[in-house]
Amino acid sequence: MRPKQIITIIVALLFIMNLYAQYPLANNGKSPFVKVVKDIQESVVNISVEYEIKYGGINSQLPFNDDFFKFFFPDPNRNREPESRKSMAMGSGFIFKRDKNDVYILTNNHVAEKGKDGVLL
Repeated sequence: MRPKQIITIIVALLFIMNLYAQYPLANNGKSPFVKVVKDIQESVVNISVEYEIKYGGINSQLPFNDDFFKFFFPDPNRNREPESRKSMAMGSGFIFKRDKNDVYILTNNHVAEKGKDGVLL
């Protein structure tokens, strides 16, 4: 056989194998993943947390906490009261247990770690 015929046969075989490997689309969206999503869709929640950040004062020190640097570069905020501002964090979680009066939500630590007030959507 000639090289062109061999290449044509190889391409045809690859095309036929690719058609055979296709996932059948005639199941009308009833794959196992769709079923799982429908089952747990109502248990996924959006979490919005508000917290307070304090800065300045004693906590704002020079990067090099050494007497030499303090002598040449005094910290102007050294005697100031710490200031604060509000910040927000968002994340998601899911309900994994419901009791009569309590609902337990599992989420990442960085979402709720510093939070004072939280809102679930």
